[in-house]
Amino acid sequence: MNKFVVFLVCITSLSVFGQGEANNWYFGDKAGITFNTNPPSAVTNGQLSTNEGCSSISDINGNLLMYTDGRTIWDRNHNIMPNADYFNGTGLNGDPSSTSSGLIVPHPTDPNLYFVFTVDEPHHENANAYPGQGPADRFGNSIPAYTDTERGVPEEDDGFNNGLNYSIVDISLNGGLGDVISGERNNELITYDENDTEEIKYKASEKITAVRGSDCNSVWVISEKTIGVLGIMKFFTPNGDGINDVWEISGLLESNSEEILLQIYNRYGKLLKTFTNNENGWDGTYNGRDLPSDDYWYRIRLTDGTIETGNFTLKR
Repeated sequence: MNKFVVFLVCITSLSVFGQGEANNWYFGDKAGITFNTNPPSAVTNGQLSTNEGCSSISDINGNLLMYTDGRTIWDRNHNIMPNADYFNGTGLNGDPSSTSSGLIVPHPTDPNLYFVFTVDEPHHENANAYPGQGPADRFGNSIPAYTDTERGVPEEDDGFNNGLNYSIVDISLNGGLGDVISGERNNELITYDENDTEEIKYKASEKITAVRGSDCNSVWVISEKTIGVLGIMKFFTPNGDGINDVWEISGLLESNSEEILLQIYNRYGKLLKTFTNNENGWDGTYNGRDLPSDDYWYRIRLTDGTIETGNFTLKR
């Protein structure tokens, strides 16, 4: 759960977006679509593979310029830009689990320049480790893998919450194919209170968008500042090895002085456990007996009365 305030950046311009700049989309697992044909048609030459956020942009005539997953940028020939290559250590600060990982916005005064805004996923197990590298448990102890993916660093995450950043692409570089300008990669925008010991751990939400101003000569980039995160485990493995042995919530709300009520049910609606965020969580037992591997359901009552529900898996 995210509670947020809106963060705005206004980019003013003497020109407006051309109609062809959104004509080519690349997304998903090397999927794409072009609106340069009537009707629109599929394209299969993309190199991007992501489950979540991505962005593409073309010139005013509908010719592809670049696309990104928030970590790597591909040029119009579907080759990786040298200074925006996650696989070789020059990647951007987006995240494959961020719903709006990357957003490309034209520069307001220079047709060769483009801003690439990125937002990281504010992972609670990175926040637990702040200012060190995650993942860590709720007590700040390092753990070998993220509890929601069973993967470690750096397969899907660099271990830090990087917040909202921007990089600048000069399309005239690299023989006209474009590249991120040296020294203009991953410039952080502060969307949080640097004096708040909790906000600084998360920095930003994973949402970003852009809209044209009412005067048609400006662009507003809109993001969210995360001020509350509820981390809910998707599975746990109570086998006594010290890793994911207990199902519990984590994140900013666990430090709240007010108690949050949690209830666990089986698939038939039987109440198995009631506890609060200040207790140790659920160990997968009922009346002292181990319950079998299965899906279980939770009901969480937050301090403002909001109810969160969902399910998770017990694995043995």
